[in-house]
Amino acid sequence: MNQMPLPEPVSREQAFADLLSWWDTGTQRVAELVGPAGSGRTDVLLRIWEAVPGSLLVDAAGLTAEELVVQVMAAAGVGMPAERRADWGLALEESSASGGLLIVSNAQRAGRTRRSAQVERIVKHLASDIAVRGGMKVLIERDPDDVEWTYNSITVLEHATPQVVDTTDIALHSLALAETRRTPVAVWSELHRILASLQGRTAGPASLLETSGDAVVVDDGMASFRDERVAEAFRRSTEAETLRVVSSRLVEWLRNWLTDRVGRATDTVESVAKFVAHGLAMHAVQAGVFSEIQRDGALAAHLDQMALIDAAMCTDSNHWIDENCPAGDAANLWMCGVDSLPQGEWASWLHLVCTARGDMETADAIERSGRKCPGGSDGRTGARPAGRGRRSSGPGPWSRCVSPPGAPGSARTW
Repeated sequence: MNQMPLPEPVSREQAFADLLSWWDTGTQRVAELVGPAGSGRTDVLLRIWEAVPGSLLVDAAGLTAEELVVQVMAAAGVGMPAERRADWGLALEESSASGGLLIVSNAQRAGRTRRSAQVERIVKHLASDIAVRGGMKVLIERDPDDVEWTYNSITVLEHATPQVVDTTDIALHSLALAETRRTPVAVWSELHRILASLQGRTAGPASLLETSGDAVVVDDGMASFRDERVAEAFRRSTEAETLRVVSSRLVEWLRNWLTDRVGRATDTVESVAKFVAHGLAMHAVQAGVFSEIQRDGALAAHLDQMALIDAAMCTDSNHWIDENCPAGDAANLWMCGVDSLPQGEWASWLHLVCTARGDMETADAIERSGRKCPGGSDGRTGARPAGRGRRSSGPGPWSRCVSPPGAPGSARTW
């Protein structure tokens, strides 16, 4: 694809006028509003939304590309069964929203993690898919980079006064290195210890909250930045090798934590288990060990379905996922309408499809994972949906209906 430098920056007023002109007469189906943090992108988007009757505004923060499609369909008033997700383009094109404007805000913060592949997927792929398949024009905001994708209209905002961040603060720096934007204090403490060790410093006895001032908010044992731009500044200042080593050590710590979690405080177990589900896979990507992690069924049983998919996409420049692995299972199940399940139920489904494609090593490891999976009458770990045991099933296609636990009256065809 041809690439060229970004156009010259303009003021907010000029950006507003240019984007209105694009909406009225522009031939390109997608427009990108580009600008650094604090440049006023959100203000411009909101003004466009108010100025264009019937336009749809969807916030991409924290969403995957698939979840953004669901939000777009909801905003357009289009209902679709989960198992027919692949037909979303035709349904959108046939809706009253076709021919209208979709505005996507916060695309630069898409995905569950700070390194998510969802940002690139949404900006460089999904926006065009919605425009072409759904018959809409799409306006999307993103952070600056070095190239222009020439099939899109590009509007660049002038740089704002840069935010000054003291990147020597080790407490804040360590929190910024967490892949999830909300991080258990126990994980933050371990990241602090790892980073201090790398820098030849002592973590010290002082509370992390005492040293981080008002930059951090803690709620229910989970820490997050008041302003995510501070975390982004710390991450930009961090060398790639530091990120790799910190993630490698944290992955090892989390693996040991899963083994030794029995007997720990319940609130700590719940919060760290949630971090394992949503953050471990991406830290494994940073550490270069994702393939090993996902193929270890004892670990994969604890990983969230979308976290598996997202991490796998980060390991391939074209976002292809190997079908013969747990991440491929996660993607295929999502396309069949299986998602948003409690972790135990998801582990049951993962066990089932690993068994169906003959990956008995992973299936057996899931049984030994310590993850309580519903479906068996005795409540043992490793039970399958509808209680179907590994030794009574084999590889090959499934065609009978299976009722997911906890969803009375519903059924999936597999």
